Amino acid sequence: MDTSAEDFRRHFSGLSDDALLEINRDDLAETAKLCYDEEIASRGLDAETESDDTVDDSTETIPELVAIAKFDRQDEANFAQGLLEVNGIQSYLSNDPKFPANLLSSGTRCCLELMVSPELADDARLVLETPISDEELAAQAESEAEPQ
Repeated sequence: MDTSAEDFRRHFSGLSDDALLEINRDDLAETAKLCYDEEIASRGLDAETESDDTVDDSTETIPELVAIAKFDRQDEANFAQGLLEVNGIQSYLSNDPKFPANLLSSGTRCCLELMVSPELADDARLVLETPISDEELAAQAESEAEPQ
């Protein structure tokens, strides 16, 4: 069973502050780490780990990310993230914490942002702006429909 970022978000949001802080971030998968970091930040908590002195604190920082696209629907966001992945660009989906109630100034509801590191932003935008043929869309839909 694949666990999605939304599954991690739901799990972490349901934990008490103490339970959340008891989690060893180093034991989490990359997607879970990002969701954990989001939850810690949204609560204004300090997730200082109680680890030994041999751990390099610089590895604990959240990578700087920039939003390159916004999506109202999870399936659209997943598709865009998949396009980036097949092109070798690591990306992250995140609830948009910048706007109250996830509303844009235009009043359009925004559920998810697709985020990448700043140095990959131009390449990622280019990938997303490149037209996709009907054959490629059919192959993508077929691969998503295959049972894992």
